[in-house]
Amino acid sequence: MNIAEYLSSSHPDDLRYRLSIAYAVRSLEQQQNQLLTNVPEGQFSVPWRSDEEFVRRFLMLGNSEGIYFARQNEFTCTLEPGLCRIIQSGKGLMVLQKILEMSITNLATNIEPLLIALALCARYKVHDTQSKKKLPWDTTEEQEKLLPDAICRDIRPVMEKTYQACLQKSALFAVHKVCITPTDLFKFISYCKVVSRESGLKKDSNGWGRALRATVIKWYYNHTPKRLAVIVTKYRHRVSYSHRDLFCLSHIHPKQSLPPEHGYWQYQKEYEDIFRHVTGGYRGGEKEEKERKRRKELSPKRKSKRGRSDPEETERVRQILEELNLKRAEERTASAGVEGTANPVMDATTYIQAFDRLQSLTPENIDDAVMLILQYGFEQEHVPQELLISKEVWGALLRRMSLSTILKNMGKMSGIDLFEEGVSVDDPVSLVVRTLADVEKLWEEGINPLTILIAKTNYEHGHEMKRNRIWQPINMIQTALDKAFYNCMNAVGMTNRRYLIAVDISDSMDSFMQGTTVACSQIAAALSMAFICNENDVITLGFADFLMPLEWNRNMGLGQYLAAAKMVKYGKTDCARPMVWAIEQGIYVDVFIVLTDSDISIKSMKPSDAIQLYRQRMGMPDAKLIIIGITDKEGSLADPTDPNMLVICGINSSILQVIHDFVLHV
Repeated sequence: MNIAEYLSSSHPDDLRYRLSIAYAVRSLEQQQNQLLTNVPEGQFSVPWRSDEEFVRRFLMLGNSEGIYFARQNEFTCTLEPGLCRIIQSGKGLMVLQKILEMSITNLATNIEPLLIALALCARYKVHDTQSKKKLPWDTTEEQEKLLPDAICRDIRPVMEKTYQACLQKSALFAVHKVCITPTDLFKFISYCKVVSRESGLKKDSNGWGRALRATVIKWYYNHTPKRLAVIVTKYRHRVSYSHRDLFCLSHIHPKQSLPPEHGYWQYQKEYEDIFRHVTGGYRGGEKEEKERKRRKELSPKRKSKRGRSDPEETERVRQILEELNLKRAEERTASAGVEGTANPVMDATTYIQAFDRLQSLTPENIDDAVMLILQYGFEQEHVPQELLISKEVWGALLRRMSLSTILKNMGKMSGIDLFEEGVSVDDPVSLVVRTLADVEKLWEEGINPLTILIAKTNYEHGHEMKRNRIWQPINMIQTALDKAFYNCMNAVGMTNRRYLIAVDISDSMDSFMQGTTVACSQIAAALSMAFICNENDVITLGFADFLMPLEWNRNMGLGQYLAAAKMVKYGKTDCARPMVWAIEQGIYVDVFIVLTDSDISIKSMKPSDAIQLYRQRMGMPDAKLIIIGITDKEGSLADPTDPNMLVICGINSSILQVIHDFVLHV
């Protein structure tokens, strides 16, 4: 991918910004194979075949130990040694490229590993790369020292200045592409703070410098006023940060360098109204007069000084801008004829005022709340908690609710008796049924069978596990959930690999997955069904301390899968049996998938030893082993030294995507 072009697309009107991105990326490309940074041998050694493989695995799993936790614990080790080694050795551009690729394709099941890697690129061993003063260990003269030893950390070996400066600049340019929501931005800021404090030149650094402040300011100004009004009201407080905190830390204000074409100058009043809302109200008197004078000084009529740049690069960017302006002019001309009939777009000021009014409503003003929700499209996060006990409010929210949000809140809506058998085409039951029947929406939102199965089982159970909500299941919704389960079987693409799926049939598989009413055997059957429906070469076995073939095929339903498995007698779990059986039968398998709970007894050998033996005996060094512990929390079977082995602890909606990416790309 062309990183410079991709990052520049966030600011198509800012010539200076595009040139700066192009220079930074080009410098990194030129220096990537020429850096002579001295990294001691054996430091941060990793058992991977390539650095690219390690980076991709970390971004996908969130660790380098070969374990994927469905319920990811808090990341306590931000300075991942493997990533630090790669960045130190001059391959920071490769790390940044992998981050952007994972972000573009939505392959990352968890955004936090991407944010950690991005924070390392932006703030690892951070110091002032523009300063001409010598570092403390490079001089013996006290007056030339950049910092005293008391507050300075020894960050040797120091990265080459140009490389580090360009990498940090490029990483901060990428924030606009990786941090889509304010929650992502808040997490990135917190990781930058940790990385700066633990690896930067200044001890106990908070990470805030000119570059990071400018990045935060650009992130906010990069959104249109309407979009900005929505996100600052929807994501108000996350990860110990609020928008007000970032405004104070970044000293947000319109920069003189903003080009005349920038949206700020066109929607100046709306931006200022949003900022006033976030900071707590309007200012008056002398302060408002000072603000007015400052805005006048920052008028786009004044030309800012431009640094020298490459003439060829400047001309190329100018041509791109001319083409972009021409395209926009054509779009405006084409839409001029229908401007009178189109619905007017609500401005940000009106949206903010409506939000403030919604926050002031009480349960006695339900009708007003419903009207505001329908008129302005407010979502659940916008509505005060005391109003979320009303059927009318949830009915209004349901009209624009995404399918994933419907499945997540099915228990809440059922608990207040929102769903009742009706004949109207607009009643809540009909809306939910139509949404679940929309196959295109299932694909667009990436809904997979496990998500539907968990929602379906919990709904049919009639009450929540953690709360006292009770409801009577509606037959129409049950039928719609059942159809949606089979409609999204091919949500994850085909890999064209040879699979052997071994399903634990011990008695412990009848236990429920934590926090749900779904049995481990149901989860195992649903996962097996997804592979049988998508792949052409799948062998299914039931195992305990013995092996039995499972007569499963793609024409059977979930109930038939479970019935066939229950016909086999139970026993103790031995996860090495599938590999031993494949060796005895001489069967070539690309991917072994072992589905079990957490009740494992090792009899013959460890699964990691069994897969190694299979690779040696069958001459398949890249054969992969995936062990899914449905209720496992520790991943004790993992082998960190085996890049072709993956242990999955727990179940979430991303498991199928994790397996797909591991099989194809790791």
